[in-house]
Amino acid sequence: MKKIILSLWEYVQKLSLVHHLILVLVSIITLAPMVWMVFLSFKTRKGFASNPFGLPESLNFDNYLEILSSSRMLVFTINSIIVTFTSVFLIVVVSMLAGYALARFEFPGNKFLFLGFILVDAIPVFVFLVPLFIELQWLGIGNTRWALILPYTAMHIGIATFIFRGFFRSISMDIEDAARIDGCNILQMIWYVMAPIIRPAVLVVVIVNFIGIWNEYYLASVILPTQDLFTLPAGMASFFKKKYETNWPVMSAGIVLSILPVFLMFMAAQEKIVEGFRVGHK
Repeated sequence: MKKIILSLWEYVQKLSLVHHLILVLVSIITLAPMVWMVFLSFKTRKGFASNPFGLPESLNFDNYLEILSSSRMLVFTINSIIVTFTSVFLIVVVSMLAGYALARFEFPGNKFLFLGFILVDAIPVFVFLVPLFIELQWLGIGNTRWALILPYTAMHIGIATFIFRGFFRSISMDIEDAARIDGCNILQMIWYVMAPIIRPAVLVVVIVNFIGIWNEYYLASVILPTQDLFTLPAGMASFFKKKYETNWPVMSAGIVLSILPVFLMFMAAQEKIVEGFRVGHK
């Protein structure tokens, strides 16, 4: 953390006044909604109605207590944990094998296949929403958590494969030759030899995809047929937003609690994330 702050400070010192003003403006635009949401989570409904953008009159924790005592929030949290962890595990396994194959094996269509992995991330989700819904119903998993797990896995393996491919290309072939001499097959070599070496890449893929899947709202709110399967973003939007009113203070408290694990995870691993992207672009 200290190294990152110092490097950022050295970079900022080299910038002109105009660049400073631009960075300050972007920071304000980025942080203002988050700060307002935290303040809102401490307000009562009456205080929000009378002064939506003002400071809370006092630290009111009733909204957080309501969230923590809600049985529906527990259901949404369990769904988010199951969907996110399963999806991230599948993404790591599939993209690691794909990244190794694309980095080490030369075959016709190698670059074209790699380009296909990258282009998958460029397709907006609403483009394939209707055929995806029909396919999930045809497979008989439209009413299960797999209706989110499989699409999430397919949607996120592109950037993960890109990162793993860059790391595998940066590793000397001598290490693999030594592993083959010791009797390792390809899967054993990837698991016992290569995986420990590319640990920063694994961490990057886990953190980035955990954040993206944990916070995903659109697909979860459209694909899933019932609230019993909703994840936290879709569940909070449906549970606290009624036909004629929305309990914004309680919803804000729920959002703060839901992003807290992601924030702590990112703060703990940010140096590894920077290192992973730096090596993974090769």
